[in-house]
Amino acid sequence: MEENYEGCYGPVLSLKGITEKLLQAFVSDTEAEEKRPGERFSTVIWGRAGIGKTSLVRCLETERIKYRGKDYSGFKIIYIPLADIEEVGDIIGMPDRHLCVRKGKEEKWVPESCIGLYTEKLGYSVCQDRGVKQFTAVPEWVPEPDEKGYCQPTIILVDDFNRANLRVLKACMPLFQTYSTIGWKLPKGCHIVLTANPGQQDYQVTELDPAILTRMRHVTFGFDIKEWINWADEEGLDKNVLGFCAYYPEMMFGKLLTNPRTITEAFRMIQSSGIDLNVMMESRENIKNIKNIMNMLLDNEFTDSFATYMLSGERVFLSPEDILTAPEFSKEKIKKLISKEVLRLDIISIISYRLLSAIISEKIKFTQERADNFYSFLFDYGIPIDIVMSILLEMNKSNNLLTCFSWLKDERITSMFSEYYQSKI
Repeated sequence: MEENYEGCYGPVLSLKGITEKLLQAFVSDTEAEEKRPGERFSTVIWGRAGIGKTSLVRCLETERIKYRGKDYSGFKIIYIPLADIEEVGDIIGMPDRHLCVRKGKEEKWVPESCIGLYTEKLGYSVCQDRGVKQFTAVPEWVPEPDEKGYCQPTIILVDDFNRANLRVLKACMPLFQTYSTIGWKLPKGCHIVLTANPGQQDYQVTELDPAILTRMRHVTFGFDIKEWINWADEEGLDKNVLGFCAYYPEMMFGKLLTNPRTITEAFRMIQSSGIDLNVMMESRENIKNIKNIMNMLLDNEFTDSFATYMLSGERVFLSPEDILTAPEFSKEKIKKLISKEVLRLDIISIISYRLLSAIISEKIKFTQERADNFYSFLFDYGIPIDIVMSILLEMNKSNNLLTCFSWLKDERITSMFSEYYQSKI
């Protein structure tokens, strides 16, 4: 599937790659907040609409982290929909008049609206000779710092930032670079992450000049069909949808409506309506109902292609459970995918990726029979050697694979590893 990254900046990375880069950036942020507080950088995630930029950042709510010697179960996420903000004061704070009050030798500046409290109940008097000062009230979304100026690890997620108007963007420039404004600063422990759509494509965004762009780090979210299918499987989307998207990845982005976000929502609607996709071909009424739901969110091209795929009966997508418990059924499907008439190695790769992910995450518990079926999948189905090798190199990451240690004595495996490492010399 051809991707268009025109108008995006930074390296093109997968979900895993961007997560790693964000965590590396946060380490640099933590160092900068102590050593270079005036030289902070925000991080922008670029990418087309609907691929999961915002969701990617929200996943860090469960990313365990250690900060200042204390363990946290994840980052606190503060969501700022910058495109919805019209008034600069909503993001950098509203101006507030203060007067100076005195009690004995103590002086303090307090909001004008609180003068009555201080003079009538707390025994202060107004210092008429000190005049009036204007302070900026800190917006309510800013985390409350402790007495040393720290807060728990927090991500300020500024969503669709280049959809904001230019006046708001200019007001945010100091915040993005120094983590402060003229009137207040973010507590230590905060990190700013922004999402953006590319300007050179069909998006209504504000053009950014180098003065804004050079205040930020940049990465581009490259859509990975394997990662999406693995995620969609975990979300419980119908296996028929996963199979269709694996077969036709070019359909994931349509002319106007179709993208991974709308595909996900369309099939969630179908599932929540109690509709079983496997009965789609039983009647014209079923087909019409399902297509009507899909057309609420998706382009006609996707809907028509999916209906054709379902009615054809040529569904060959395999779950990890299929491979480990139904070897004959799985072998027949795999052999079809690697036949000269079909030859869909991309789908073989996706199926293998899902199987390995399920095993490593230990969502599937191994028995000796399942280990034997896994072995058969790797070596008896005719799967290309590079895919097999990529799986073997990841096999030390799960207790599930303890039952596979006997494989190390297999001559095919030892020979395969030997050839691989010799090629790296």
